[in-house]
Amino acid sequence: MKLKSLISTFIIFLNFNSFASELSDKEKVKAFYESLTGVSPNKSEVQELLPLYETGDYVSLGRKIVDPPASNTFIKNFGAFYSVTVKNFASPWSNEEGTTLVPLNDLSATVIGYTRDEQPFHESLYKDVVYKASGVTFTSGLKYFAYDATPTNYADDPGVTDPNMQPQVLCAGVTPLPENPNSMIIYSQDPENPNDGNARICQATKYLKGELDANVVTDGLYIPHLDTINKTNMIKSTNDHYASIEDQALDLSDPKLLKPTTQLVKLHQFEEAISGLMTTRSYGIYYMAGTNRAPFAFSMRNFFCMDMEELNDTTIPDFRNRRDIDRSPGGDSTLYKNRCVGCHAGMDAMSGAFAYYDYNEALVYTPITVHPKMNHNVVFPDGFVSQSDSWQLLWNQGKNSSLGWGTPTNGNGVKSLAQMFSTTDKFNTCMAKQVMDSVCFKVKNKTSLAVLEAIIEENATKFKADKNMKLLFINTAASCMELL
Repeated sequence: MKLKSLISTFIIFLNFNSFASELSDKEKVKAFYESLTGVSPNKSEVQELLPLYETGDYVSLGRKIVDPPASNTFIKNFGAFYSVTVKNFASPWSNEEGTTLVPLNDLSATVIGYTRDEQPFHESLYKDVVYKASGVTFTSGLKYFAYDATPTNYADDPGVTDPNMQPQVLCAGVTPLPENPNSMIIYSQDPENPNDGNARICQATKYLKGELDANVVTDGLYIPHLDTINKTNMIKSTNDHYASIEDQALDLSDPKLLKPTTQLVKLHQFEEAISGLMTTRSYGIYYMAGTNRAPFAFSMRNFFCMDMEELNDTTIPDFRNRRDIDRSPGGDSTLYKNRCVGCHAGMDAMSGAFAYYDYNEALVYTPITVHPKMNHNVVFPDGFVSQSDSWQLLWNQGKNSSLGWGTPTNGNGVKSLAQMFSTTDKFNTCMAKQVMDSVCFKVKNKTSLAVLEAIIEENATKFKADKNMKLLFINTAASCMELL
């Protein structure tokens, strides 16, 4: 039975007509727009969107809302879908409190980028990628000059061998900004490709020399097409790069602003340390102190929508339970067997994947070196001793087998574990549930649990097939719009 028919059947059967409102088509378009962006459309936008709604092509309708066209009708919403809805969806994954009230960071920016660019979202858990602002650093690729009517007075760039790429050629004809005659002329080349004409700029800038000089020492990032300076280009040990993007209210829907890049060097020194969202700096908070069980437990919450208590299964063998787990807490061995073992048997078997990581302002990876915290607090000497970053899935038997675990079922390191997470059915369902929580606020509290679960399952199935987070948001919002 199709979702729309299923929902209608539930509404009739459970007599929800008492809360169902008779909204006009215009009101439904407005509600659809608000659910995706968190802001209200104007009358002209509603009028332009209405024909698409009437055709029933909700995907095209949603795309036009989240990525509005450049037109006189649409007022640019500055990427509200990305900077509000998607950011609030991803931000709880980056803090233990699970709150949205945190600045933009490398994790949420990467989720936004994957969603905006419609990349296979499942790969975000393990692929070598992080999204950051794209520009030119003052310390390597940016030069600036006071306006000179004789551009030959500009100094040559020694790295440029093509005379036509030199500042005095590129900057010829560039004049100061009319509103600021003391402004500078910016000249930039990609330091790695100094003769690439596509990577060059020469333009007037709103900044004065003192303002530009100040950013040389702070590793400021100049974003050419916006003529703006981001606070820093560094992302390994500070979140200032992303906080500055947010402080300036830069448009996150702009593909020239946030771009994908490798985590190598920028976040990690070793390729084997890299695993997408799970090795971003923001996710590193879970690797701080403790015994590195936290990154596993919070991954269950973030990507499977389950707390450890819900995963408790005392039928699983405990041969990987570590030495810090008391087998007779309070002198009562039955407490261990009837409670403690239920979480630790499955968790300790998989959390070994994090054995080489620690966190100290940045996520630290030490290859082939198990961090001492993995084996400290020896309470039960015969317990398991972590000697590598191996992991093993034990919950593919027992009650937790219902999560539809993916592959592989054992391996080494976070990357292989994250690959398994990404191919688990529960991941799709959890993403669909969290998206529904983000966009179905108009109907969620007055809709039957059975109807909501039908929406989740329908859209989780689509998401498993297309792996498109943008479409998951649009399809889910459309499903809930049908309930209005």
